[in-house]
Formats: sequence, structure tokens, C-alpha cells
Amino acid sequence: MKWTLATIDKFIIATLTIVLLLAYPTWASLVNSFTAPLENVATQATESPSRAIASLSRNLTVEPKSTYEKTLDLFCSDSAADVSLKVQVDYLQFNGNNCWKNKEANAIEIENISNGYSATVFQQLSGKYKTDLIQLRPGLNEIKVRFRAVTGQMTEQSINVHSN
Repeated sequence: MKWTLATIDKFIIATLTIVLLLAYPTWASLVNSFTAPLENVATQATESPSRAIASLSRNLTVEPKSTYEKTLDLFCSDSAADVSLKVQVDYLQFNGNNCWKNKEANAIEIENISNGYSATVFQQLSGKYKTDLIQLRPGLNEIKVRFRAVTGQMTEQSINVHSN
């Protein structure tokens, strides 16, 4: 089929007609939408002064979780000795020096093996790091700190945390 100027004009007119026929019901529903008179809205708001958010209880109490912040320098000695802690908290947060010079993202991984929680490690430009709150379960929590070098070499340190 050869496209002529008359054929193109007919095609444009047909397309415009279809678009207008489909768009008119939407436009009409927007223009003719129901709006409540303002006096009814004000009356409705003053008739129910005891309204509250449905998902919250009036006697809502939140008990703060206990946390413990531990300074732990990572891989700063040749022998990465395992560490043991005894705490009476629900959450643990590590911070300290990162003695490895590699600052690549995801190079340090901290995981609570006991409950499967992987901590987020925030690297600071000064060579320090900080983790988010690591949830502990009651009893022994085995936490693994792993460092992955650019070469792929993995170094690991264990931290045993006893939580009551």
C-alpha cells in the first residue's frame, strides 16, 4: 500500500476520533465529580471529636529495647583472635577502627549466625566503621566478621556473645 497525503490525513482523523471517544468519559467523570457542600463537611468533622487512628490503641506503651555499643577494632593485629562478650541486652552495635586499607563497599560482612541477621557496615573516610543494631537472641549468639580482599582472599573473625 502506498501512503498518499490523503491516506495519511484519513489515518490522522480516524486516530483523533478514537482518542476523543475514549478520553471523553474520563474527562466527564473528572469535571462532574461529586463535591460535598462545605457546611456538611464541617458538620461531619465536629460531630465526631473522639476520632482516633484505627490502628493504634489508646493505652499504647512502647518499651525501649536495650542496646550495647562495643568498640572493636577489626583485623588490627596479625592474629585475629576470637572475642567473647557477655551482655544483658537485646541489640548490639559495633564500632571501631578498620585496619584494612581496602574501603570497597561490601568488603566487610558482619553476620549473626545464630539468627541469620546480616548487619549493615557503614565505612567512614577516617578508616573507622560502625554497624547498625544487630539483634541478639537469648543465649549464645555466634557473630562472624568477614573481610573480603580485592584478591578474593577471605579473612574471618568470630565473636561469641552471650545474651541474657
